[in-house]
Amino acid sequence: WSGLLPAVAGGRIDVMWDVLYYTPERAKMVDFVLYSTMADRAITHKGNPKNLQSLEGLCGVRALAGLGTVEIVMLQNLSDKCVAAGKPAIELRTFQDRSQAWQMIETERVDIMLSNAMIAQTIAEQKPLLEAGFSFLPGIKVGVAVAKGNTELEQALADAITSIEANGEMARIFQQYKLDPSWALPPDIPTK
Repeated sequence: WSGLLPAVAGGRIDVMWDVLYYTPERAKMVDFVLYSTMADRAITHKGNPKNLQSLEGLCGVRALAGLGTVEIVMLQNLSDKCVAAGKPAIELRTFQDRSQAWQMIETERVDIMLSNAMIAQTIAEQKPLLEAGFSFLPGIKVGVAVAKGNTELEQALADAITSIEANGEMARIFQQYKLDPSWALPPDIPTK
């Protein structure tokens, strides 16, 4: 994965289509065709023993997110708000390998993990000791990376996304992966 964005930026491939978060920094390297808002989901031990229902309820819990992810930054900011409000800090832990993360939840070494909604839902369905919890929108857009200046391809992708949104296929795809179809956005090609 880590080589794909540089390959698009270097002109070695035309497109990278993954759960790729748009950032102004990335947009300096590649163009984007945005089509969705990013959604995250909590993963807990089966039965959600701490009854964690929202981000606001995480003060004092042991939370896990991937090293270098937007989720760990979000958790740190939430922890700072907890402390500022006189509540216990969130005990933050990170992982580099997802299999490591699942074991930490299964053995109850952490109370909750925040991850991409689709990955979280899929893993929770595969692991009998895990449960998909609440979902939330962190305000990040998702898009297709396109080599800079390839406006014809960008427009073709935007037209295709518009078409599958109009005929209901996008909603069906989102529902198939247990995602909320309202997370889909009309395609946008930001200039910066």
